[in-house]
Amino acid sequence: MGKTHNRYSFIVNGLLVTISISHLPNKTASSRRINNRKTPSPNDKKELEMFVKNKVIVVTGAASGIGLALAERFINEGAEAVFIADINEQKLNSVAEKIGAIPIVTDVSNEDQVKNLITTAEAHNGHIDLLCCNAGILLEGGTEVANEVWQKMWEINVFAHVL
Repeated sequence: MGKTHNRYSFIVNGLLVTISISHLPNKTASSRRINNRKTPSPNDKKELEMFVKNKVIVVTGAASGIGLALAERFINEGAEAVFIADINEQKLNSVAEKIGAIPIVTDVSNEDQVKNLITTAEAHNGHIDLLCCNAGILLEGGTEVANEVWQKMWEINVFAHVL
């Protein structure tokens, strides 16, 4: 039996992200259709565990919301190390202690801080297996909002992904 390749596309902070996952086929076609069931089968959970188990993972925007949920899940699935990054130091440290992650205070709109985040995480095991650029902000208003506000949203929601 050969490997199959699944492609998944989704929007993260306004950006289209596409990933391709290669795996050996399951015994039944129904066990591959995770989205068609409310509860994943044991085989699906096993595949996820294999995907993150013993991996070094970095999650930005991890002091709350989706970033926190991602970090918790990666830890529960056996990641070797989960580095969580956020601009809110107090909340970040509290979350890190609660879930067993490694906190690194980071403003993703600041290139030097992003470089520090990556360098610190790479120093742990020589590489990063998975980087989840989850940090994002939404500031209310429309065209009347000051240019500085639009610039900050651009820096965090778009440009941080290419630093």
